[in-house]
Amino acid sequence: MRENKGSNAYSNNPSCCFEPFISPNPITSYNPIQHYPTIDQTAFVSQFTSVIGDVTLRNNVYVAPNVTIRADEGTPFYIGSHTNIQDRVILHGLANKKISVEGRKFSIFIGNEVSIAHGALIHGPCYIADKVFVGFNAIVYTAIVGSGAFISYNAVVTTVSQFLQIHLCHLEQLLILKKKLTHYLRYLVIVMNLLLQFNKSIRNYPHLITC
Repeated sequence: MRENKGSNAYSNNPSCCFEPFISPNPITSYNPIQHYPTIDQTAFVSQFTSVIGDVTLRNNVYVAPNVTIRADEGTPFYIGSHTNIQDRVILHGLANKKISVEGRKFSIFIGNEVSIAHGALIHGPCYIADKVFVGFNAIVYTAIVGSGAFISYNAVVTTVSQFLQIHLCHLEQLLILKKKLTHYLRYLVIVMNLLLQFNKSIRNYPHLITC
């Protein structure tokens, strides 16, 4: 069975040499109805990129080369306005696992003005709110990411119920921070010991105190 939503299933791509692969999802036991992608005329989908199944790309979305947006298992996907998806990003979702947004259910929902950097994996069920940055090779899976969040490179965000306006740092960055804090704490201990010795000296020689 096939369903055509009636909107254009092609990208606004001026190239005459290669075209992106825009296709309905294959018919399977868990996804028996074919859905075509819905792509706004102002969206840009680069060569060597695949957009498959019930995927909505809103206005001014940019999709770089070698991206895979594959709504053939988990479905549907929604990508909001002015969002950019960089090279080698993969979007995929688990069957029959969804998140609810304003009364509708999605496998992956990505808001407006989101940046997803090279090589990241977004795996549904997943919600990413507006103005989020997802760093290089990061993994976001079974997560709700709040507006304005920054996810650093190589970070893993999974099994999270809420992730609001905080920074996920790479492990190396956390280790550097821990080392600096340990260094400062050692100095703090030395200063506290000096103050204690000074207080003892004052008590032993009260005549040295003048007003």
